[in-house]
Amino acid sequence: MNNKLLCQDDTIKQTIYVKNTGTGELTIDSVRLMKGNDGFIIQKGTLPLKVKPNDSTAVTIIFTNPPSLGIKRDTLIVYSNARNDSCQYLMQLPFD
Repeated sequence: MNNKLLCQDDTIKQTIYVKNTGTGELTIDSVRLMKGNDGFIIQKGTLPLKVKPNDSTAVTIIFTNPPSLGIKRDTLIVYSNARNDSCQYLMQLPFD
């Protein structure tokens, strides 16, 4: 979604795909938002999530009713058994 003006009570969704590029099963233990207070909500399935090699899983982020006006940013943090232990994805409104 590009340059979208949101009005009060508008809601938009963005799906982010986490891909397992390794050779073993990826276990996603938890996902969270770094700030967690700018109107972003994580819509996730039951954790832990298991992702087979070369497969991916979807995490949907919903943006609705921010506490204030302006450009909103947050970072999605994915905790897993991956070698680097976690990955981060920067989100900002509007979604790209």
